[in-house]
Amino acid sequence: MQHRVLSDHFLKVKSRLIEYSRHFDLANHSDMKGHGREALVNDFLKAHLPDQIEYFTGEILDKFDNRSGQVDIIIQSKKMPKNSAYR
Repeated sequence: MQHRVLSDHFLKVKSRLIEYSRHFDLANHSDMKGHGREALVNDFLKAHLPDQIEYFTGEILDKFDNRSGQVDIIIQSKKMPKNSAYR
C-alpha cells in the first residue's frame, strides 16, 4: 500500500527543513547554529505532534546524575507527571 499524499507531504517538509538548515551554516558561532536547529525542530514538532504530546529542551541525567552534555529535546505525554527541573 502506498501513501502518496503522506510521502509527498514529508518530502516537502524535508526539503524545507534542509533549505532552512543551510542558513545556519552562515553563522560562525555554535550557539547560534544550535538555536536555529532547535527552532527548526520545535516548528516541526509543533506542526506534526498531537496536542496530547509536549516537548521542551533540557539535559538528560542518568541515575548517577551524569549529564548528557548537550541540550536534548524531551518529548512526553501531557498525562505523565512532570519534574519542575525540566522547565
